Amino acid sequence: MAIPRRCTVDPDRPRVYHTYSRCVRRASLLQEGHVDRRAWLEAQLHHVLASFAFDLHAFAFLGNHFHLVVANDPQRARRWTPREVARRWLELFPARWIRRQRGVAADAPPTDEEIDQLVNEPGRIEVLRRRLHNLSWLLKTLKEPIARRANREDGVTGHFWEGRFGSSALLDDAAIVAVCAYVDLNEFRAGCAQTPETSIFSSTRVRAQTLAKVGHVDADSTSRHFTLAPVPGLDDEDYLAMLNAESRDVDSGRSTRSGRSDRARSASRSRVLGRGDGASVAWR
Repeated sequence: MAIPRRCTVDPDRPRVYHTYSRCVRRASLLQEGHVDRRAWLEAQLHHVLASFAFDLHAFAFLGNHFHLVVANDPQRARRWTPREVARRWLELFPARWIRRQRGVAADAPPTDEEIDQLVNEPGRIEVLRRRLHNLSWLLKTLKEPIARRANREDGVTGHFWEGRFGSSALLDDAAIVAVCAYVDLNEFRAGCAQTPETSIFSSTRVRAQTLAKVGHVDADSTSRHFTLAPVPGLDDEDYLAMLNAESRDVDSGRSTRSGRSDRARSASRSRVLGRGDGASVAWR
């Protein structure tokens, strides 16, 4: 029996989570033919993070699934004034039908009138404040617009994503480092990039660009605008060096593209963690 999300995710407690979601039937609906919807997902993630009280440690978008490593910050949300909560919510969920009646563009910034209307409902503001540091609401706000847009483009109805999403809490710094490395190497292990730093839709590319290691920036990508939370205990240069060492292990045949042997997995994990104890790591 599935465990209810409320039993594993406490939105009122600061914590780092590894979360992931697949397309229905694991089909490559995010990268189908000439359409690369991963750029949509990246743009939506950037838009969502501008309003939610979350920090982004790592992300990777592949053809049929994506991974995120995010940290919620309920204290940050509690510091927001009622007007700030209202503005952030309306940036994500504008009252479109009211705007149409008043001749206001759907993508225009929230008006003072719209903000005042929400601020005058204190109970509603507190509900919205809690949603803005809730992992389920973050994923809902990220995934739903992509599903609607893709279905509209394909002329179909029904599910785009397979179920909801998976999540696991990362309970210490070692777990965070290990899972960030796993996520950042996803495109490379899948054979979609020659090196970790040339991964198109991943936080590896963002960190590499920050260090000016990659000069080319895709005009359709918003990755240059992401602000990534640091990987615990490592600066970006050391972290990228660690990823490159991992990628050389893959190339040299000590691990395979589809998965690693138990010995290679154990050795690689110990090298990433710096120790061999039972950290909460979601290797998949």
